[in-house]
Amino acid sequence: MAAAEPPAEPVYGGTLTFGLEAETGQGWNPASTQCAIACQTVMRAIFDPLTIEGPTGAPEPYLLESFSANDDFTVWTLKMRPNIAFHDGTPADAAALTTHLDNLQGGTLTGIIMRRWDSWAAIDDLTVEVRTTAPVAGLPALLTGQLGYLAAPSQYADPDGAANPVGTGPFVFRSWTPDSELVVERNPAYWKTDAQGRPLPYLDRVVFRPIVDSDARVLALESGDLDTHHLNSPLHAAENRQRYKVVEEGSFFQTTYMMLNAAAAPFDDLAARRAVAHCTDYETYNLLRVGGNVPVANGPFGPNTPGYLADSGFPTYDPEAGRALWRQLDDPGTVEIGTTNDPFNRVTTELIAQMWNDCGIDTRITQLEQGTLITNAVIGQFQTFLWRNHNGASLEFERTWWHSEYAAGLATNFGRAVDPALDAALDAAARTSDPDELRALAEEVNRVFAEGVYNLWLNWSLWMLPHHDRVQNLALLTLPDGREVLNLIEGRAFLTETWVE
Repeated sequence: MAAAEPPAEPVYGGTLTFGLEAETGQGWNPASTQCAIACQTVMRAIFDPLTIEGPTGAPEPYLLESFSANDDFTVWTLKMRPNIAFHDGTPADAAALTTHLDNLQGGTLTGIIMRRWDSWAAIDDLTVEVRTTAPVAGLPALLTGQLGYLAAPSQYADPDGAANPVGTGPFVFRSWTPDSELVVERNPAYWKTDAQGRPLPYLDRVVFRPIVDSDARVLALESGDLDTHHLNSPLHAAENRQRYKVVEEGSFFQTTYMMLNAAAAPFDDLAARRAVAHCTDYETYNLLRVGGNVPVANGPFGPNTPGYLADSGFPTYDPEAGRALWRQLDDPGTVEIGTTNDPFNRVTTELIAQMWNDCGIDTRITQLEQGTLITNAVIGQFQTFLWRNHNGASLEFERTWWHSEYAAGLATNFGRAVDPALDAALDAAARTSDPDELRALAEEVNRVFAEGVYNLWLNWSLWMLPHHDRVQNLALLTLPDGREVLNLIEGRAFLTETWVE
């Protein structure tokens, strides 16, 4: 369906109804929630991130006016923009930023990510100095997501703050009925304007509706109950492009994969990891679950992303080799595959389980709510999950998921991969901001993953926002200097400049 030509000028007012793939059961406190893609979309309506991925994927100041480091990246100076207020009217200043960092440090997961952050202090009304125990060259990239959503001190002081978020963002929180809807309304005092100096945002109201079943979200869009939704299903890409206007990714794709727990049997044995890699028919998977709309993945970095390799050395489909390796194992038992409650994911894991069973690998499937799945990943209570992660925009951000220092106890290195070569590459990345050096190090990371077979790469994701004709500027965002940022990374969408006819 051809999109109608939009009017020359944006229209103020109206409501946008946005379908989400999951609920965020822990609420909206950046220091305590488990913020997957649906969470990120809501957070970007209520909060502004301190930094944002710019046109090349590199972090740019957003709520921050600037950031800078000393020569060895152990002292960072973060300066807030002046005259920005939270929704409660209090200033978004250095004192608020230090309160935010204090709370993040006390968070279970956020504190792990900040392990190398030693101290911070306000050095004037708008500036905070952060000191680290080791180089953190990619620190600004960490502030594009959950760590960067600046919450008001009043929210952190509120025992019920997770259910009553207070940010500086384009929309003010109004109500939340878990598993039903979350409502935000226009922030009349928002700090940003459009290119013509008109106040943002344009929309009066956004209603977010969590609908776990992707087929149900598709039907809700078709019926007009939704104006848009996010969808990570390359299988339906052509249909969406034909029926709706779409916003879709062009680079920094996440990877869909089977995450293996390298710290627990049987996948603490490289032979077991190589066996399931050889027993996975990637071309059949791609045909049935992706429709051939994106390539078979061979690593964590997709096309148009630093670190991508046409041939990473990852094992290929060879069921005879897989059977032979599995027979060598000493009583590997039954392999349990975990996935979410989405029927699409259930069918995907059934296909993988059939391939492995055909290889002599006894396999069963367990479905869990998304938050529970993440919790089990953190505590290491799994053998293998169907997973999705890693946009590759920053090796510093990926370090959290892959370095051995994050692999013990409550871990963000969910797969518990411990590999000196992987650590060495990530440590080198923490000492440089040179794009060429970072690209070479990302390529080395890609090869290490292929050699150790820590994950089974399936396909690069393709996030899309199909939407009706009346929706304009969906996910469009410009930096304060007027440049447009990447409109979609990992399905995370801004609604700051969206409007409806």
